[in-house]
Amino acid sequence: MAHANVTTNLAGYTFEYIWLNSSGTSIRDITTTALTDSLPGLSPGTYTVRVQVIGSCGGPADVDTFNIRVGGFTFSTNSTV
Repeated sequence: MAHANVTTNLAGYTFEYIWLNSSGTSIRDITTTALTDSLPGLSPGTYTVRVQVIGSCGGPADVDTFNIRVGGFTFSTNSTV
């Protein structure tokens, strides 16, 4: 399972979490006010998560790429926006 955690001093914003596989295909896209999103059941491979603040004029974004390995490796990415 992978987790994305946003740390921010912005209040009352919505975030978009986009999870991509190694081919660049979106495997989860969610818009929420939650500061954390999780993606369970990932097979070994390379993944990317993009987190963006949704605002009237766009907002800051952060992108992290990570690897899931055989043996239950869990990765957490912490984004500051």
